[in-house]
Amino acid sequence: MFASRVIGAICGNYSGYYLRKIAVQYKSALSASLHAKTLALGDVKTTGGPDVATLGEVDSQILFKSSLEIPDAWSYPLQISLYYGGLAYLLPWQAFVAVALITVFLYPAAGLLVEAMSVWVRKNMSAKDYRTELISEAISSIESIKMHAWESVFSSSVAQRRLAELETLRNMAVSSAGLVCLMQGAPSILTIAAFGVLLRTGQQLDSQIVFTAIMLFSMLNGSLIQLSTLASTLQSVAASTERVRTYLNLPETKISPTFESPSSSGPDGQICFEKMRIAWPNEAPLVTDGKLSIDPRSLVVIQGGMGVGKSTLLLSILRHIQQDEMQRHRVAYVPQHPTLINGSIRDNIIFGRPFDSGLYTAVIHACCLDSDFQHLRQGDRTPITGSLALSGGQCARICLARAAYSQADIYLLDDPLSAVDARVSAQIVRRLLGRTGLLANKARVVATSADGQILGQADTAYQFQRGKLLSVTRDSIPQVEDCWTYSSSASQGMLAPPCTHIGEILMVYQIPAVGGLELHPEASLPDVPITQQALLEPRRNGSSHPAWTYILAARTFGWPLSVGLLLMGRTSSVLGTYTLKLLTSEQDQVAVNWDMAIFVLLALGQIIFFYLFILAFYQFCIVPAASKLHNNLVVGILSKSIDFFQTVSGGETLNLFTNDIGRIDGSLNSCMISLLAQYVNLTLTCLVLIGTLPVSILFVIPLVVFCSRLQQTYLDGLRELRHLDVASRSPLLTFLQEAQTNRVLFSAHGLIKARQNQFQKKLQENLSALFPLSCIDLWLEVRLELISIVFQLSALGVMMAASIPLSTLGFVMTFAFQVTGTLSNMAQFTAQFETDAVSLTRIDSYSQTSNRGEMQVDGSDSDGRTWPSLGTVEYKSVSGRHRPGLPLSLKSISFNVKPGEKIAVVGRTGAGKSSMISCLLRMMEQTEGQILIDGDDISDVDPITLRRGIALIPQRPVIFSDSVRQNLDPLGLRSDGEIIHALEISGALPVIQKLAKVNETDDGQLLETQTSLSVGEVQLLAVTRALIQKSPVLILDEATSGMDAMTESVIHQTLFTNFKATTIIAIMHKLELTVSTLNNVLLSDDS
Repeated sequence: MFASRVIGAICGNYSGYYLRKIAVQYKSALSASLHAKTLALGDVKTTGGPDVATLGEVDSQILFKSSLEIPDAWSYPLQISLYYGGLAYLLPWQAFVAVALITVFLYPAAGLLVEAMSVWVRKNMSAKDYRTELISEAISSIESIKMHAWESVFSSSVAQRRLAELETLRNMAVSSAGLVCLMQGAPSILTIAAFGVLLRTGQQLDSQIVFTAIMLFSMLNGSLIQLSTLASTLQSVAASTERVRTYLNLPETKISPTFESPSSSGPDGQICFEKMRIAWPNEAPLVTDGKLSIDPRSLVVIQGGMGVGKSTLLLSILRHIQQDEMQRHRVAYVPQHPTLINGSIRDNIIFGRPFDSGLYTAVIHACCLDSDFQHLRQGDRTPITGSLALSGGQCARICLARAAYSQADIYLLDDPLSAVDARVSAQIVRRLLGRTGLLANKARVVATSADGQILGQADTAYQFQRGKLLSVTRDSIPQVEDCWTYSSSASQGMLAPPCTHIGEILMVYQIPAVGGLELHPEASLPDVPITQQALLEPRRNGSSHPAWTYILAARTFGWPLSVGLLLMGRTSSVLGTYTLKLLTSEQDQVAVNWDMAIFVLLALGQIIFFYLFILAFYQFCIVPAASKLHNNLVVGILSKSIDFFQTVSGGETLNLFTNDIGRIDGSLNSCMISLLAQYVNLTLTCLVLIGTLPVSILFVIPLVVFCSRLQQTYLDGLRELRHLDVASRSPLLTFLQEAQTNRVLFSAHGLIKARQNQFQKKLQENLSALFPLSCIDLWLEVRLELISIVFQLSALGVMMAASIPLSTLGFVMTFAFQVTGTLSNMAQFTAQFETDAVSLTRIDSYSQTSNRGEMQVDGSDSDGRTWPSLGTVEYKSVSGRHRPGLPLSLKSISFNVKPGEKIAVVGRTGAGKSSMISCLLRMMEQTEGQILIDGDDISDVDPITLRRGIALIPQRPVIFSDSVRQNLDPLGLRSDGEIIHALEISGALPVIQKLAKVNETDDGQLLETQTSLSVGEVQLLAVTRALIQKSPVLILDEATSGMDAMTESVIHQTLFTNFKATTIIAIMHKLELTVSTLNNVLLSDDS
């Protein structure tokens, strides 16, 4: 017996080794497929489908674990057949038939419970997608959220979605409780059926039959439980497989704009498009007719108002050239909003191409980046953590430099200079885009709303007019200076009559996310070796186990109640087995019947206690702990200062809400339940052995000590491997997010294959930690298996030497033979728990609120504003930097703005204009001086009060996937009438009407469209937000960049007309529109 057990343990572990090797390869292939598919999708973000972050972190983990369990499925029917064979040999036929009949009715009931659980599993995954989508938006748009002090709004919205997610867990608990009590009570039910029939037929029960049958019932139940668990696993696998299949089967071009046009290519490289028709699927065409000719060595300017389809036209041309036979043309594409990826500034410019020093220097000079590099401590080696730490103009020029360095044949530039000041814009036009610029011998197609400098250099000009693209002369396009002659009438023309259903649009229509989520790349850390990344991970401080974080997060009475119910259930099981021991020694039939009745009552109590245990554990421990940990994490993340998001990648932050929270909701719960059960089992087994034979304490205690030290050695290695796994997986999530947000850019530059190769390298780094992590439990299991064998042989030898009665021997060995499974399960669940405990450590670490008191997200949303009341702003020798260790972004700035004054701040991009605003909003570190608003030092003002007291139109406004009302008035301070009035004043009402069309059915619901908002339209909605806020201080940070000349003129007139009594500080690149309305102009140079 000893030899067979040893051989079985060794063979089983070798089998597990090769199985884990296959599972790791499977997960790697799945991750690579998800990344490749994300890169291959269309040109706008997909909506309504599975979230790629959840697929990559949650579903792939489910499929990975299932690949370790499913291959063992063939053995379960074989084991069940062998156990039934043993029972048929041991029991009379009547008892065996009773057992078979009970099994036939018992386990289909378990199948129904498994099916019910699978329904709630699917609903839970859908709720998880819904929550993750909002968190992803919040992370990628965190700068705007913090500037407007919207933390409490997002915290509340996330909490609502989390509540719906946890409700599925509560419903799942009912089915789970039924399944657990059924499986745990199955051996007792089978025992009652078999022995009841035996007693009914007058047959004698002896120790040999009773305890052998009990062992077979327990082993049969174990295999049936594994089979049921496998069925439950298959339900989760089916749900995750369907979600992955749905994502991988998404059409790759369906949501790209439809481009219909005969095209031709001349012998000299000229490309001509005739009778163009461009439209997004299921929407009215943006272009119904037009002709466009792109000549080599020419500058083609396409001008038009915001929202007319300039960006869509460039995107359509890009796709047409890529897909048509004209693929011999190399294309460079610069989107309307600058997009940066993980790496240094140089990495973003050369973009995977060989480094050419001469070309690189020329490009840097042409894009006016050389002076910026001089002010950066690491120059062009400065790591980019998203676009948060750079000004909008710097990001735009880096993207231009990327395109110029590509040495393409055709350059498609979407309003590339909208965020650049006039002086630098003129230099870039002269050095790069103009007739004498670096790209003079290339075809350049520039779409712009209003840029007279580029227009003056154009060889050919086109203009959008009522859905048509017409060739025009440069002189026929209205310039900025001309707009004042008709601005009043233009403003009236922009205002559409109020929509009958506008109130319903405000509440019902869900705006697709625009800005931070779709156009901004995720903030990401530069690549570092995995061993260094692991050092950045939160580690256990050694004073307490992370389990205490989970325990303390639950309700106080939840743990004692749950453990008490579990202990009572297991005690009922032990007492039931002891009752059977007494039954075998009884001679009187009445006493036998009485013992059998007691056993039935104990079995019923066991089932009830287990059912109550699961319900109590979910209701008072799992759900409260999961809710509190998640809420603490949301508060902790949103309360951190902006420099946290400039140094920690977006993928790392999102990983907390996907992988780590997923473990808290899933595997950690089952591990806690199973560990409690296994520890109770082992404790009761040792107590039974010691109580029956006190001398056994001589080998029980040494074995326990040895197992404890063995497990500690194992856990030390496990924790380190888990940290390495987490650190190496975060870059994978960052790559998935960058693939989702920047796939158009990668495709335009021909970097799809290169990105896939880089992702493969990151996968290899992750596999170097994942594979040993998945195999380390085998090291422990084989040793525990040998220890359990020694334990059983020792117990058997001691009892045989003591010549104890057979009934007592059977009673003790019934529990002793469970030690193998108990130790093996403890090893497995402890490994899983320690793996999940790393997630607890990470969540607890990131849940700590900022020491600087950056933000309290549970502030009041009431409109009780009493500060500021005047609007006086004064800077007194203010110096500041974005975060410790960086150079000063502001140096001794001093000026004073009186109530109602309007001042403009001008200066070169990167000169510190936006830093002035960041310091005013306490978004960056103020090292010296004071900033006073209404005479109050802002360092003494609560950040929420400060930021909500200032109206802001930021440089990069964002729109979230929510209702129109929630986007325009997140704090819920205004009525529908006030919001509609603000929309009319700002001219944004047509934008809202564009977003939705009224369904003419009786329910009057609004249908969501796939219309995308242009950057200019997003800025109009940001102006509406400022009008709704009604603050005495208004900050404009390039509020009209990306707008056409007419709209820009109207917006400036709207701002300076409706904010006459408001103090306005405006960062501007163009003064000609507003110079007559300004009180002062500040020039910012060199910070």
